[in-house]
Amino acid sequence: MADALKQEGNALFAAQKWKLASKKYTAAIELDEKNAILYANRCACRLQMRMCVYMLLRVLKRATEFDPTYAKGWARLATAHDSLKEPHHSIKAWEKAIAALPVENLSSAEEKQKEQYTAGLKAAHTAQDALKRREKDLIILGAKDARMLPWEVAATMIPRLRAEGDTTSSAWRIYDANQDFQQALEWMRQLQFKSMKVGGQPATQMFGQQGALESLTNALLLDKRVFRMDNEFIQLYNKQVQFEAESRKAWVEGGTDTLKPAIKERLRKEGWDSVRPALTVTIRGFIMRGFMSAGLLGKHEAGIEFYTRSIELIEWIMAEYSDVPEDTRGAIFCTTFLRGVRDLRLEEYMQAYSSTKSASSLEVLRTNAQAILDEMDAVRPRAAAHRQVRVFYLCPYVLCAESWHRFTSTDNSMLGFCQMREGNALASSDPAAAREHYAKAGAKYLEACNYLPEDDETYAVYLCSALDNMRNGACATVRDTLAVYDRLGAALPKMQVLWAKSALAQQGRDQIIKMQLSHEKEVRRALANNQATLDSIVGVSYS
Repeated sequence: MADALKQEGNALFAAQKWKLASKKYTAAIELDEKNAILYANRCACRLQMRMCVYMLLRVLKRATEFDPTYAKGWARLATAHDSLKEPHHSIKAWEKAIAALPVENLSSAEEKQKEQYTAGLKAAHTAQDALKRREKDLIILGAKDARMLPWEVAATMIPRLRAEGDTTSSAWRIYDANQDFQQALEWMRQLQFKSMKVGGQPATQMFGQQGALESLTNALLLDKRVFRMDNEFIQLYNKQVQFEAESRKAWVEGGTDTLKPAIKERLRKEGWDSVRPALTVTIRGFIMRGFMSAGLLGKHEAGIEFYTRSIELIEWIMAEYSDVPEDTRGAIFCTTFLRGVRDLRLEEYMQAYSSTKSASSLEVLRTNAQAILDEMDAVRPRAAAHRQVRVFYLCPYVLCAESWHRFTSTDNSMLGFCQMREGNALASSDPAAAREHYAKAGAKYLEACNYLPEDDETYAVYLCSALDNMRNGACATVRDTLAVYDRLGAALPKMQVLWAKSALAQQGRDQIIKMQLSHEKEVRRALANNQATLDSIVGVSYS
């Protein structure tokens, strides 16, 4: 009977009906629990369905334990590790897969397998070499510098800011983000594993704290600059996600269209008390996969895909169940949380354009940034204070002055980026049109600055971008240009207190600022030498 189910599964697999094939293999496993081929085949289906791969590793390893000589089992384990960008693990699995093949007198099928596995091993070595090269770009700080990291400095500033009633500093935001990040790390390190037997077979039971994924994503949505890793992070994170996904029965297979009917069915059978935590882990898991794919691996298209899955699910739940109270369906199903994820995706749209220089991807970035900005204009808060509440600690999430300012700043900067890129494209062929785009870019970057704390490093960077575009656009007088330089000069000492050892500082931020300050000297020198007046235009020549 198990063999018949296996054959049915094979036929469905060949027809690319992955889900149906997986069900057949599952039914066969119930009849033949020690058949390694069945486990490996089912995992192949789930890989095709884009299941969360780290959830499959335990089952794949079990298949290789049942039969260490089954080459395809090792190959699928290697593929799973490749999908997780873990070449150090996949190399070992590819080597095992090759070793499981006959040494001589290979059949044509085995020759093909060996060729595929050898190619996989070579690709894994290439990926590992690439990771080693990326490690050279990592920022490694000594103990003294570590004490100067923004969140550490912010912690020393908060008592004074609180006593003075100063709610405008960017220290609040990075401090709050770090509180969430540290909580996530603490809970991830508490996860424990206990070996046991189920039905006479070895198994592992996990004990830990729920909510690490929530705290981690809250930190990123509040200020992703807080993210950092040690050597244990990836392993701890993968295990924590496995724990939360299994205990909350999160959905880990298929895309949005596949998940919708599954969500409806579970709602019908189990209600919101079951669906709410499952959706929370599912969506936050997608957010983290988007962040890690893009930020750690440079896979911006993958980052966009996972952010989009999160956005689509949030939008669908909000529309489909608009009559359900927010505290019933979940705190993440609100516009503020949604905008936070959309802003993360915006940054990946920008990075994707920077890689491809595609006009269509630039238009996607512009359209999405403008859409969010239009929403922000429609819900402009009445509160005058820059920071009144901690946005991502609230349940349900609310739009406050701080979050409104932050979203508005980001979206204006993205529109400024789009205008600047269009100016670059036209600089040699149509200088007049290019200047118009540069002028608009400068205005957008200045607008972005208006919604940021003066001591935030991004404030200074946006001022530098504004000055560059004002100069390229030949659209500002000496008077207006010096006014922006005055803003930059006033901001720099405040910025250096908090952000002296930020990642952006290590990547050349201060060199950009230094270049702008040299331009300022040129403008002031020209004014002092009567080579220009306050009404003269500051600009570059395209001749």
